[in-house]
Amino acid sequence: MKNILVLIALAAALAVTSFLWPRGGETLPGRPLAGLEIKYLLTGNTAIGRWGDDQYRQFFSEGGVTYYAQRGKRSTRGKWRITRGNDAYESWWSGADDNWVRFDVRLTPDGYAWVDSTGTIHPFELVAGEKLVWDDG
Repeated sequence: MKNILVLIALAAALAVTSFLWPRGGETLPGRPLAGLEIKYLLTGNTAIGRWGDDQYRQFFSEGGVTYYAQRGKRSTRGKWRITRGNDAYESWWSGADDNWVRFDVRLTPDGYAWVDSTGTIHPFELVAGEKLVWDDG
């Protein structure tokens, strides 16, 4: 039931924010999401996309734990948070210099996208619940 309510709320948010779309002057597509929007969007859901040549799925737990799975590779456990003050998404991965890394999250005409520190756009779709396993059947 919670998953259905989340999807309904996300659809409503998309409908409302489509009226708030930037009309020019931005170099990136869509609009950046604020911290509370990002938290609501990601919590309990899985992002599915492509990072470079690799397909991935990333689940975001309510408690700030995240799991990142690439097709054909072992999954990785990390942490995620919304920073205080600047309303940004950050993730932390063991062995990745032990630093939190910031990503902008944007609502785009095609769905959602991460924007890394180089300005590279990484589109993703969002599905309700934990969906870390590919269904190739």
